Amino acid sequence: MGISNKLSISLEVRELILTAFEFEYIDSLYEYLDYNYVETMRGVFSALYTLCKNYVQNKQSIDFLVEFIEDLKLNMNFEKFKEISFIIEEFRVKTKKLKLKQQRRISGLSIILDNILIYIYDRKYSQLEYLIFNAREIPIIKQYLFQSEDILMYRAEQGYDIFSLVLDKYINLSEFDNNNINYYYQILLLYYKRFGNEFVKNSIIYNKMINDSDLCNKPHIKEVINLFDPDFYITVSDVMSKYNIKKNFPSIIRLEDEKFILNHNGRVDFTYQECVTIDGENDLCIDDALYIEKNNNGTYTVYIHIVDIPSVIPYNSVTREEALRRMENLYMSDDIISMYPDYLSHGICSLLPNENRNVVSYVFNLRSDYSLIENNFKIVKGVINVRHKLSYKVVDNILIKHILNDSISSKDKTLDLILFNLYHFSEQLRNRNLEKENYRNSENIINPEKHHESTRINYSPSSNIVHESMILANYATAKTFYEKDFPCIYRTGDFNRTVNINNVVKDLSKPTRNDELKKKSLTQLNECYVSGYFCSEPIFHKGLNLEVYSQATSPARRIGDSYIQYLMYELIFKKNVSYYDVKKWEYRIPELVRYLNETKKNNERFIREYECIAKRKVRKKRCL
Repeated sequence: MGISNKLSISLEVRELILTAFEFEYIDSLYEYLDYNYVETMRGVFSALYTLCKNYVQNKQSIDFLVEFIEDLKLNMNFEKFKEISFIIEEFRVKTKKLKLKQQRRISGLSIILDNILIYIYDRKYSQLEYLIFNAREIPIIKQYLFQSEDILMYRAEQGYDIFSLVLDKYINLSEFDNNNINYYYQILLLYYKRFGNEFVKNSIIYNKMINDSDLCNKPHIKEVINLFDPDFYITVSDVMSKYNIKKNFPSIIRLEDEKFILNHNGRVDFTYQECVTIDGENDLCIDDALYIEKNNNGTYTVYIHIVDIPSVIPYNSVTREEALRRMENLYMSDDIISMYPDYLSHGICSLLPNENRNVVSYVFNLRSDYSLIENNFKIVKGVINVRHKLSYKVVDNILIKHILNDSISSKDKTLDLILFNLYHFSEQLRNRNLEKENYRNSENIINPEKHHESTRINYSPSSNIVHESMILANYATAKTFYEKDFPCIYRTGDFNRTVNINNVVKDLSKPTRNDELKKKSLTQLNECYVSGYFCSEPIFHKGLNLEVYSQATSPARRIGDSYIQYLMYELIFKKNVSYYDVKKWEYRIPELVRYLNETKKNNERFIREYECIAKRKVRKKRCL
């Protein structure tokens, strides 16, 4: 067979393939290839396309040509084969116009051609890019994605992965371009189904692309955001609704609270004392005050005054019931959800300066060296008038100069003397029970945001004063109920002591400790730490190394502390406690304890989710 004019070669090759048997034209094809490689291959693919229109009838001929093309790939040099890449791409575009049923039948052929193009370009990226942005054949793309293990690693020359290019294309589409929106969304779905876990790892990158586009108000953008980040459009309000958390109070509470008054009758008058409060600079909910005085015989008496909630808010009130539902003040990074309305917790239920306030007063006797005289204390109903509202920073500044000198002059102000004596009192308390330091340090390492003043004890004398005073009052409360055999809401905590906690805490405190070892130590600590919980029975608090313990010093912030005070009114301050009074609370407290533990966990989950939402740069309100 003679070789014809160059312009007619492709047509001759096409007719040869369509009219002759395979064994008759194979030698001729190689002759044509030697004469004009490109035009011969154009004819081959033109014939192949015609055969594909009726795949079932021509399957044998198609398989023969596919085998011929694969042999060429193996035997021809790379540069020669690269010359026909555009012909293969043209063929792939044309086959897309076939009916869907035919497209599916030649899917195997498409994959083979994809592999040939991979060979031609010598990088998988180019072929995948071609499939998605040019061929646009969903079934073939799906097969390609699910047969490849490292698709997400493919990079364009610009350094972007294919998915990033698809996402960029998608988020910049006009919201009215429905055809392209539907197509690229299908591609995104294929990626998501194939590489869901990898998307979680790279979500920061993809979310940044969406955020930077500033187009999240478009409906199709919302679709893809919800696909890769279902929580993206969840708002603070959604999370509050999920956990039944409400910031505002029912109007009936305001009407009820207007009737609440302070009655100072029948209380011990401590208004002569120069009581001090030590809190954050901007704190308005102040529920504890301190005072210490030196006795004539050289000993000391220390007073820990806690705001008296039952003297203001009756047990049978809607306000108390609402506080029980809330259980505690919730402190978030950008907000506070209070247990009591602000006009109570920041008003008559707050130990504000120069205002007479009702308190539950703990009176302890000390030796001349500030050490506590065991079992020598009393709890009474009192009334005080705070003289000094101080911050931790102010108290620290006052104390530092006296601590360095380890003395105080008679010329110093009365306030300085009070603080100096309170400091030595707190140091005595701390040093007599060093066991609890491991527990405190562990709590602060695991949950540094939860423990307020205890996180600063190691460098802040004012924090130690407050922390040790509150522990003492809580212990005295539990001890009083325990010794009288009255029902109480106790608190306990412990370590799962499978490792030496002291060594773990020390390891975590070393600045030279490398990250890997610190991570291991922190894991050990989390595994050993048992979070505190409420209980109805007196249980030894191993963490604090105390025989019994309760929480009673923050009644304006925690309902459990408020209930302790209601119990005091019913059982401790009452002259004649009836059998019915005791049994009533023995019946109520186990259920109350269960509720407090469950609600505490619910609140902690809420705060975690709230903080995640609060930190997002893009909120639902921006996107609507």
